[in-house]
Amino acid sequence: MSRRWPAALAAALAGAALLLRCASAPPPPPPAPAPEPAPEAAPAAAPAEPVPYVVKGAKTQLREGPSTKASVLARLGKGEKVTGVEEKEGWVLVKLRDTRVGWIRKDLLVKDAPCPADRPPVVLTQPPIRISDGTGPKGRVVVEGSVDAGGKVTAVKVTENPSGSPELADRAKSELLLMTFTPAVKNCRVVPFTYVYARNF
Repeated sequence: MSRRWPAALAAALAGAALLLRCASAPPPPPPAPAPEPAPEAAPAAAPAEPVPYVVKGAKTQLREGPSTKASVLARLGKGEKVTGVEEKEGWVLVKLRDTRVGWIRKDLLVKDAPCPADRPPVVLTQPPIRISDGTGPKGRVVVEGSVDAGGKVTAVKVTENPSGSPELADRAKSELLLMTFTPAVKNCRVVPFTYVYARNF
């Protein structure tokens, strides 16, 4: 018995040591948290569309900043064209044709409408044509009408009357006065014109 005791004791001590070692081992580290997704970048602000302007006042001052206290860079004449690129508290940052940049009060500018393409006049409204019963005078009458920039006939005159009938001439004139037009455009301007109306009775 006494010989086996040291061996049993040694085995028991080894087991206890193993248990102590397992009990005192540090717990495994917790799993690392998943990385947070990177925040989405805010969309870049779209650049402002350039706005064409025309200077309203004579000797309009182009300033270094949006203030009447800012230095004057240039004086612009009435009708000069500039391009607005930014607005701030009643002022417009403009670019000149020679690439200079400065500020002008907005109330001294007016938006520049795009230039319409050249075009001939177009008839919008034809006159009502009265059908003849075949008993009245017959023939051809040519009438000219002055058309204003709004497309309205303002005056008429007979230029040819081979029919020889004053009645037919008056009818042709009254028909032309009832017509309306899209005015002609030339060099960016709506212009009055003369319309020739030929009528066969």
